[in-house]
Amino acid sequence: MKCVRGPECEELLTKAIQFRLRDLNFPMNELPLSRRHFLGTTLASSSLALIGSAQAQATQSTDVFVYGSTPGGIAAALEAARRGCRVILACPKVNPGGMTASGLCTTDAVRRELFGALVEEFITRVRTHYLATLGANSADYPLTRDGWFYEPSVAEKVIGGHVRRAG
Repeated sequence: MKCVRGPECEELLTKAIQFRLRDLNFPMNELPLSRRHFLGTTLASSSLALIGSAQAQATQSTDVFVYGSTPGGIAAALEAARRGCRVILACPKVNPGGMTASGLCTTDAVRRELFGALVEEFITRVRTHYLATLGANSADYPLTRDGWFYEPSVAEKVIGGHVRRAG
C-alpha cells in the first residue's frame, strides 16, 4: 500500500479527474458540470486503474484507490491491501487518521463488545503502547480505560504503524 500525502495527494486527484474528463471526451470549457457528468466523473476518477503522479510524472498501476485518510478510508485501504490488492491511499492531510489523530481522544463506543476487527486491533495497539510506556502499575494507566481513551499522538503513531505494515 502506498500512502500519498499533502499537496501530492491533491495533485494526484486533480490529475485523475482531468485524465477521466479527457477519456470521456468531455469539453473542458463546459463548466460547471451537469449533475450526471459530475457524478460520472467523480465515480470514475476514484476508481481509475492508472493514476498519474504529478510530481513523479510516472504512471502507477493500482487495484484500489482510496481518497481520504479518515479511519474509514484507512480501514478500506488496509482491508484491500490485506486481501492482496495494490492500494494507493491518498491522504489529503499530512498525517493520516482524521479526527482520531487530530484531537478526538476516545471512541464513542458504549457497548465495546460489539466492536471487532480493525477497531479491536487499533485499541489493542493503543493499550500495548500505554502498557509499554506507562506500565500496568502506573497511576495513569487506568485513565486510558484499557486503551479506549488515548492521546491523538498515540492514535497517529498506531495508525501510521498500520499503514507502514500494510505497505
